[in-house]
Amino acid sequence: MIEIFPNLWIGTEQDYEFDVKGKPGWEVVHACKEPYHRHKLGYATRGAPKNHPEYLLARRGNRLILNLVDAPDPNYIPKEIIDAALSFIQQGLKNAHKLLVHCNLGESRSPSIGLLYLAIYTDKLPQNFIDAEQAFRQIYPSYNPGAGMRGFLVQNWENYLAHKWLQNSWLCYTKTMSALYSDTSPKVEQLQIELIRRMPAWKKFALLDDLNETVKTFAVSGIKQRHPEATPEKIRRMLAELMLGPELASKVYDHAR
Repeated sequence: MIEIFPNLWIGTEQDYEFDVKGKPGWEVVHACKEPYHRHKLGYATRGAPKNHPEYLLARRGNRLILNLVDAPDPNYIPKEIIDAALSFIQQGLKNAHKLLVHCNLGESRSPSIGLLYLAIYTDKLPQNFIDAEQAFRQIYPSYNPGAGMRGFLVQNWENYLAHKWLQNSWLCYTKTMSALYSDTSPKVEQLQIELIRRMPAWKKFALLDDLNETVKTFAVSGIKQRHPEATPEKIRRMLAELMLGPELASKVYDHAR
């Protein structure tokens, strides 16, 4: 198994069975139906009963067990499963746990999930899918996705990158609001952030569009109150520093000049 990001490992069924199983401090994503999902739900038919509440995935303590097959058709790769795995990984890493994502051979399903995680939550990969694949192969040489998994990545790549853009935009928004209203208690601020995170993507887009100018207006108002002598050019510069951070604002602002 290979560590593709601090504490995040991609590997095979054997890696789990011989190196991780039963060891403390590990969380695991079983990115394969056989044998784990079948064993936990106990079905003897070809597939799990579709009316079972854990048809798509099952959670058992520190393990997330996916009903995921390496299908040749991307339409048979449920996005809900992939999203659940990405969320599970993110939460586990936030809790400073070691985390293994594995499938049977460690070539298609688990590395595809790993690639998506790096693309969404880190800056280790380019935004273009082909370039991202090439970069990921340098990190995880065994990456060899089946037609279904690769098709799923191609079909959903832009949506996942849009999710990343939303996350970054909301992070910028919350940082800006924290700077403007520094007296907000940490508990209230965290509650606000959690409520935003639970919103569906379409609502985040709509709110972001509505609030963008409002945030700028509040920010400019605050700058004028704190710096009544500031010129319009100085206000624009301070707004850029507030929205982008001093380092990035310096690069953008100085280049524009």
